[in-house]
Amino acid sequence: IRCRQSLYEIEPILNQYPNFCKTHRSYIVNMEYAQRIEKDCIVMKNGKRVLVSRRNHKNISDIFLKNIFESKHTGE
Repeated sequence: IRCRQSLYEIEPILNQYPNFCKTHRSYIVNMEYAQRIEKDCIVMKNGKRVLVSRRNHKNISDIFLKNIFESKHTGE
């Protein structure tokens, strides 16, 4: 989704939703739509790739794995 607000303005709003993560200084992603994580990006379920900074990679990987674990245990 594209919007006219800056990430600086949107980030505090989305921080209350745990599935939204800032992957890079230019991207916020809903991790429910992540298909897999690669070395420098997330591949989304629609095939698009979103950059992940080196600094955020571990945190993003942890959230991704947590989502996979939870979805397997809730039957989604």
